[in-house]
Amino acid sequence: MNLLILGANGMLGKSFEKIQGQFLQHKFFFKSKKTLDILNTAQVKLFIQEQAIDILINCAAYTNVNETIENLNLANEVNGMAVGKLAALASSLNVKMIHFSTDYVFDGNTNIPYKETAATNPVNDYGKTKLLGEILMNKANPKNSLIIRTSWLYDAHGANFTTKMLDLARNKKQLSVVNDQYGSPTYATDLALTTLNILPSIDSKGVETYHFSNKGICTWFDYATKIMEINKSSCKVKPVSSDEFPSKVTRPKWSVLDTSLIQKKFNFEIPYWETSLNVCILNNLLKN
Repeated sequence: MNLLILGANGMLGKSFEKIQGQFLQHKFFFKSKKTLDILNTAQVKLFIQEQAIDILINCAAYTNVNETIENLNLANEVNGMAVGKLAALASSLNVKMIHFSTDYVFDGNTNIPYKETAATNPVNDYGKTKLLGEILMNKANPKNSLIIRTSWLYDAHGANFTTKMLDLARNKKQLSVVNDQYGSPTYATDLALTTLNILPSIDSKGVETYHFSNKGICTWFDYATKIMEINKSSCKVKPVSSDEFPSKVTRPKWSVLDTSLIQKKFNFEIPYWETSLNVCILNNLLKN
């Protein structure tokens, strides 16, 4: 199959590129904003037609949560309106579409892992723009297409919590990390591998929504502590309340996703977050 990966320069896009060699049965086209902007619907349509694309995988997104307030129009365009237009294209051209959304579509006012059917109620602008994308994609409803919500995404490349902690640990003796927000770190490589593995099994009349994150629950403090442990770093991690880090952006206290549906539907097991974090960091350290 011919696969078009949009947002190829982002963290998740690069994770797909990293593993493409494991899927030689497919032909991959990796396109960044500079080479194929998702806001240019006509250009995307032409490319899909010229290259006979079978599957559109949208990794493009406006992901800066803190700056969404100042750039709300752009975030709405990229995370919302463009997703709807891509879905309409996929529907009209009979192309499968995979789109990635976020735990931030939920408000975090619970202590039970969120199922796909849970009521959405984003508490910040970023979550609202991502929810808009979901709504518009469902409205277009292309066949054999998925929305995959994920949480706390990281990899050995790109700007994310893991790479930031590793970088800070080189020069700091102690770090303060919040211990009252709960979630599940997700290794982007695991997400990319799963997406490509389940492609042949996708068979639906329209859009289906699934949750994917690595197994297990932790706080950001737990996550940071494990990073230091794996890295054998002498940097100490101090647990603090999120009140000690005032922010203009409200973040959900609980971001845990129930991933049982995708595992049952496609018959596979998701690794625990500690296992995948260990793989990510050790592989990265060995390379350097």
